[in-house]
Amino acid sequence: MASINARVRDRIWKKISEEWKSNAIMLFSSNSEQGYGIRSHGDPSREIMDFDGLLLMSKPDSKRDRWDDSDLSKSSEVDGSPFPDLSSFFNEKANSLLLETDLSNEP
Repeated sequence: MASINARVRDRIWKKISEEWKSNAIMLFSSNSEQGYGIRSHGDPSREIMDFDGLLLMSKPDSKRDRWDDSDLSKSSEVDGSPFPDLSSFFNEKANSLLLETDLSNEP
């Protein structure tokens, strides 16, 4: 891990994205709420997901590419997880919180 300025970091990333023949992920300090940023090049085994400014890494589900949604819901129940991916988990939580807020504001 090195501490370099943004100009050097951008030049390194430009060189990687132009000449690197493999996958790459760069994590770097930034002034964001999290304190870091993420860049990816190629087809890494992880996906960068942005949830209202919160950057998270997600591992794509290979089953998801092969089956339709009905097959996926069956397989996720077998695996013990009701959510096939992180996005649906956060959407479900957000909807639940909105419902709780609406119910508590009723007269």
